[in-house]
Order: sequence, then structure tokens, then C-alpha cells
Amino acid sequence: MISRVYYALYQLHRHHLGGWSLIRWAILLCALGGGLTWLHLVPGGRTGAFVWWTGGVLLLLAFFWARRSQFVRFHPHPPVEGDADLPTRGKQAARAAGRMSVGNREQWVIADHGNVERFRNGEFAITAFVAPSRYLGLGSTRWEDEGMWYVFIPPQAMEHTTAGIVYINGRAYTGLRVHYRVEGEQRVVYLAFPAEND
Repeated sequence: MISRVYYALYQLHRHHLGGWSLIRWAILLCALGGGLTWLHLVPGGRTGAFVWWTGGVLLLLAFFWARRSQFVRFHPHPPVEGDADLPTRGKQAARAAGRMSVGNREQWVIADHGNVERFRNGEFAITAFVAPSRYLGLGSTRWEDEGMWYVFIPPQAMEHTTAGIVYINGRAYTGLRVHYRVEGEQRVVYLAFPAEND
């Protein structure tokens, strides 16, 4: 259930209408609804205004909480954390979730399709494909956010990995939580390995 809420918040963040993300529009709607209700321009009175405003605050808090979790849920499995193995060579299909980049741009990504690959020098490359899409019939992805996004992890930047279950939009995947450093900042990316019939 929580992973579905996180995924819906991610979609509201990712899809835009008129230059604003749908999450911004939703929070603005709550603020305006509360103001119009407070001024008795729409029915509901002061109680209705507080309901609108509380909804907006809760939506904002839920968004920041979901973003902090990178819009996915993760449970270590087995419950004791320890290093798990990334692919030793070759390319392996994986859904990726985390902060990814292309050139000098970064964004939060949950990709339906992607790969993790280890090169001979020990560097890992995580690629994710963001396809054009629409959400709720209102918002669509911006063209600059579509396409291939990457995380490159040199051997010296890798900290540790944890095996577990990654929940994306209500579905459970066998996966990994990968901790690494970029310019002194600790980062995490999640890899969800699709089942053979996916």
C-alpha cells in the first residue's frame, strides 16, 4: 500500500501541466480551496478551509517523505544487513530507482527498464530508460526528462550493498540497495530485478 502511494507521488512529481509538476498543482489547489472556503466563496466554512489546508500540508509532507525514500520501499532480506553481490560481469536487466544523471542534469528516476553492468575496471554502470508518458489524463513527462539516465559507480566510490525486497507501485522485486559516494555525498540507488516472466 505505501509503495503505491509513493509511486503515485512520484508520478505527480514527474508529470507536468503548463510548466508545473502535478504535485505543485495539487498543493496549489489545496491552498486555493482553503482560501476560497475561508472567505465563504465556496461552501464549507472555516472547518472546510482547515480540511483543505491540512490536506495540502499532508500531501507536501508525504511527498518529502516519499522522496527521502526515493519513492520505493525496501526491506532487507534476510533481515540482517550485510554486503550482497552486484553482477560480477556482463549486463543484467534491472529496474532502477534513485537520483540519476545525464550530462550535468540530475533527477529522481524510477525506471521500468534498465540494466546494471560491471566493467573490467570494476566500475558499475546503472542505466535507466524513462519513456514518455501521461498521468491522470492531465500531465505528461517533459521531453528533457525522457530517455536514458545513468549512475556510474567507480570501485573506490562503492560503500556497500544490501540484498532485500524492493517494492515499487505495490509489486515486490528481489533487489539490492546500493550505497555509494559522489563528491563526498552518500547516495543510494535501488535495483529491482524482474522475474523471468516480467
